[in-house]
This record gives sequence, structure tokens and C-alpha cells, in this order.
Amino acid sequence: MSNSKTNKTATKAPAQAGAQRPAGNRPNQRPAGAPPAAQGQQQRPQGQQQRPQGRRGPGSLDDTIAKAQTGRVNVSPAKAIEMAGQLYSRGQLAQADRVCRQIIAARPGNADAHNILGVTLAAGGRTKEAIASLKRAIKLNPQATSYHANLGEILRQAGETKEALEALEEAVKIDPNNAQALNNIGIIRYDLKQFKEAIEQYRLALKARPNMPEALNNLGNALRVTGDVDGAMHSYQEALTRGI
Repeated sequence: MSNSKTNKTATKAPAQAGAQRPAGNRPNQRPAGAPPAAQGQQQRPQGQQQRPQGRRGPGSLDDTIAKAQTGRVNVSPAKAIEMAGQLYSRGQLAQADRVCRQIIAARPGNADAHNILGVTLAAGGRTKEAIASLKRAIKLNPQATSYHANLGEILRQAGETKEALEALEEAVKIDPNNAQALNNIGIIRYDLKQFKEAIEQYRLALKARPNMPEALNNLGNALRVTGDVDGAMHSYQEALTRGI
């Protein structure tokens, strides 16, 4: 889910790698990003409960998901949330949406289900519904850092810069070491041409997660436009080494 603008610089700069595709790491996972070209792929907004694919066979999560494709299955709320997260992380958005709505129908106060539904809707381009769902998740559990971070990234990609910044800063207030939120604040500062502030945020993100290639790439962009070419080249090289 990437809806970003090309950076206006004198020469072509590597992409702003970004925000957690509400993602990748739980639907908070699915990071992405790429150096050259315009500000590009975004790291998915951070979700909840995405876990590595487990064993296959009867009784496994994959087996449960397979059965769910043909109808309802009776699973615990925690298992259903895990299933929704896996479906989301695999890009099976319609199935993830259905599971989340089944959970919400049975348990309207399940904040994780609203969160995963929000990032699923966002990935499908239904931004207004996604924002509403994430706001419900936050109302139910205001201390969940990932919910604020996801909301902030979705708002940022929708062009709602002020509200996005507020959501991301709330995430950092709850968890000062949330690298995703710090990186995404940096992206907003960069887009506002507040390059020194962007550099500060990227460095804070890297302090929290030293091997974060998206933040290294973005730091390179910000250093480059402030004239620190050597620092920029070093950051780009580190980003490439770590998998951008």
C-alpha cells in the first residue's frame, strides 16, 4: 500500500523507504523499501499477531485456514486473530476481512480484530473505512502502540499529514523505541522539507533498530539533500547491505 510522492530534489534520489505496509511485522510485518527512484514502496503499517508460518498438517494454523475457506470453523478468539493476521500477511485480503468481521460480530470489543481489519482495508484501497476501523481499535485499547503507528502511516499515505503526525507521535509517546513510528515521522518531516528534523528521527529509529534498512535509506536521502554526500553514500551502502 504505497501512495507516496516523488521527492523533488536537484537530481534523482533513492526512494524514501517507508512505513510499516500495514505491516509486515504482525500484520506488523511486510517491510519493504527500495533505494533508487522516487519515494517508493512503504513498509506495511504495524499490525498485530502476524507470526511465522507454522507447521502444516491436521490441527495446524494452515490446516485451520484451509478449512475456513469453505465455511466457518470453531476456533478460539486468539486463534482467529492469528489466522486473520496470517491471511493479511499473505495478501489474502478478502479472507482476512471475513475472519475479522466474524470475530467482531461475536466480540465487538476485540481491538486486535479492528486493527487487522483496518490494515486489511487499507491494503485494499478502502482508506476511509480503514481509518475508522483503526480509530475503533485505538478507542478500545489506547495503549497499543502499533495501532497508533498503523493509523499514522495510513493517514500519511492519504495526505492527512497533521493527523498522521499526531498519531505517530502518540505511538512514540507510548513507546519511545518504536522504530517504525520514528521512521515514519522522519518521512513526514522530509516531505515537509524539515530535513534536519527528519535526520534526527531516522537516527532515533536506527538507535532503536540499528539494522533497519528503510531508515538507513531514508537517512541517506536526508543527508544527501543537506549536502552530506559522504554520509549519504555510507547510509545507502548500509541499507543495501541490510537488504533494501
